[in-house]
Amino acid sequence: MNVLGIDLGTRHFAMCFMNEKEIYHLAELDMSKIKSHKERRRMVWNLLAEIDQDTNVIKPDIIVLEKIILFHKAHINVDTIKRLGGLSHLVIDHYYEIDSYEIMVQSWKTAILGNRSATKQDSIDYVKQKYKVETKNDNLADAICIAECGLKFPDKLKKVE
Repeated sequence: MNVLGIDLGTRHFAMCFMNEKEIYHLAELDMSKIKSHKERRRMVWNLLAEIDQDTNVIKPDIIVLEKIILFHKAHINVDTIKRLGGLSHLVIDHYYEIDSYEIMVQSWKTAILGNRSATKQDSIDYVKQKYKVETKNDNLADAICIAECGLKFPDKLKKVE
């Protein structure tokens, strides 16, 4: 099975395409300096279109996204929720014929890292040790862990309708 794991953020976007044998494509966008949400969506759309043109990238059988948390530290940031929701639906719409799933951050951290409170550094260290992937930030590491969780623990996934 081929899985696309995605770590979404308003300032970053990381993707990992993997199957039981290997990670066969990694992609990451740094959108931290982009102010316009429309421009961020355009960057993600262009990345998806670029990946579609790459004959080395196998189309995924499923997509796994980290679930957007609506309530964080006693407040709700509606603008952030709308932006993240827009990016996640952009991906889901792009791959409309492929089943999409969500997973809670604590669920994949428990399943893959063995600790629901694992740190950003824990995911970076894990992918470096297991997959020999060097990354300076947690975004790509999280996308790899999310994809691996989709492969190994499909019972933890919730289908996006």
